[in-house]
Amino acid sequence: MKKKEKRQKNSSAQIWVETIIYTLIGLTIISIVLTIAIPKIEELKDKNIIESSKEVLFDLDNKISEVLISPGNQRVAEITIKKGKLEINGNENSIFFIVNSNYKYSEAGQEIKEGKVLVKTEGVNEGYKTTFKLNYSSLNLTINSKEVIESLEASTTPYKLIILNKGNFNIDIKTK
Repeated sequence: MKKKEKRQKNSSAQIWVETIIYTLIGLTIISIVLTIAIPKIEELKDKNIIESSKEVLFDLDNKISEVLISPGNQRVAEITIKKGKLEINGNENSIFFIVNSNYKYSEAGQEIKEGKVLVKTEGVNEGYKTTFKLNYSSLNLTINSKEVIESLEASTTPYKLIILNKGNFNIDIKTK
């Protein structure tokens, strides 16, 4: 009888050891998959954010082009910034959208042109800084009737910009 009891104890101990080993193997596999998948998921999120940031600039450029038709024209642009910042520079007559991310949008250090938008990606720390730029050198761009720099940061609520043609190639963007 003692041999039978001893075999049962060894058998149940072996089952517990196997269960623990299989659990550890399973947790290790899950950890490896998550280690690989999470950065890829973050990169895809950043890619979508960068693409939507570019679309914001295209939309803003379209609104500015629409108001250029005649003095007094006015358009409202609603802009949602999920990540990064939109910078309207009245001193340089340009608009920038800057996004720090894990996604490499273009070749680092090289400026490319997509329509009217200039794009430059730079490597920073462990990620990338992508800058989209609209240059309006033929216009006098003002913000709230002043030649200043206005930065709009990421926000859950959309910004409402009023774009007004004041005549003589003067475009005023009201942010407040």
